Amino acid sequence: MNPELPPAISLSDQPEKYRRLLLAWFDGNKRQLPWRGRRTLYGTWISEMMLQQTTVKVVIPYWEKFLTAFPDVKTLAAADLAEVLSLWSGLGFYRRARQLHEAARIVVDQMDGELPREVEGWSALPGIGPYASGAVASIGLGLRVPALDANARRVFSRWLIDDPNSLADLKPAHLDQVAAHLVDDERPGDWNEAVMELGALVCRAADPRCSTCPVRPLCRAHLAGVVDRVPPAKTVSSSIKVRLGLLVIQWRDQVFLLPPASGPVVIPPDSNPPVREDISGLHGGLWGLPSTSWLPPSGKSTSGWPGHIWRSWMTGHPDLEYSDVEEDPVLLGSFRHAITRYRLMVYVYRLRLAEARTHGCENAVDVSKPQFQSGEFAKSIPPVLNSMRAGFLSIPSPNHPISNLVAKSLRLAANSSV
Repeated sequence: MNPELPPAISLSDQPEKYRRLLLAWFDGNKRQLPWRGRRTLYGTWISEMMLQQTTVKVVIPYWEKFLTAFPDVKTLAAADLAEVLSLWSGLGFYRRARQLHEAARIVVDQMDGELPREVEGWSALPGIGPYASGAVASIGLGLRVPALDANARRVFSRWLIDDPNSLADLKPAHLDQVAAHLVDDERPGDWNEAVMELGALVCRAADPRCSTCPVRPLCRAHLAGVVDRVPPAKTVSSSIKVRLGLLVIQWRDQVFLLPPASGPVVIPPDSNPPVREDISGLHGGLWGLPSTSWLPPSGKSTSGWPGHIWRSWMTGHPDLEYSDVEEDPVLLGSFRHAITRYRLMVYVYRLRLAEARTHGCENAVDVSKPQFQSGEFAKSIPPVLNSMRAGFLSIPSPNHPISNLVAKSLRLAANSSV
């Protein structure tokens, strides 16, 4: 027993038993993932950044496209942030992409383009916390260090605890100590992946599949019949309901987009105070549609606002000029969308213009209606507005990125018969 741990919580005297059982299971059951099949230090780093708060199924196509566009740290560092965000568009949590790009530039500018070869070097880069540094160092470099994500912490808790009343004695530092003790000497990366794989596929938070677990003879929670109580269920923070309007101004096969950090443009009359006024942390670096503020839901009606709420903004915008000033946008429909703890009801409006003035769009290429309706335009916006002014942009193109929220709105507009 390790004297630094409470008496009720001890480390295994025979860690090789855990290693033998779990690694044998991992060898026969691990998922075939592209970053495992084409293992590189750089590819491992990209996969770990993408996998934070995102499922493996969602990440796979993004990882493959990202590695095709940016095959190494130098190409990633040389890219514009807009290009990086474009390939990240739809993956969510865009701060990860910004930090990834910043870290790549640090590696190139300050480390001669050589990725770190030790845990401390990875920990010093933006966006790399204790888990990510341990994962990259063990999987990508073969260093004997632990990597504790939520899955691993749940697995270790169940291996150690046979009485839910003892959970208060199991501090994060204890789990760190256990994890470091159990890492396999010869296969540290495989061991860390195996623990996380077990947590993802078998030792799940809800409905754990103990009957298929290779380590159940050594799992104290299983032997005591308390797996469903270890660890205790997390208190789920209540969601925040939001009511939001977005405006699609369409001219030919182009849409009017606002540059990053433009913020909401309209506050409908008689609205309550906004739920959230600054969304730069959620959609930083992304181009967007004209929008209302994020508003609380209406107690009287679940419908959108009248189209005239956009009129004063449209007639006063310096980059928007058209002849149909008297025409109001039409409400096309609505959809639900989730961003972190926010639950949005989004109302989409459209205004078709007969004439429009463009800024710097000489190189824009019109697309066919099938392309417009296919949703291909939702992947990116072209790099024609060097002055970062709003304007009409043709679609698709490889650079300026939009959020999934905007992509959904454009798809609704493209498929609407109104």
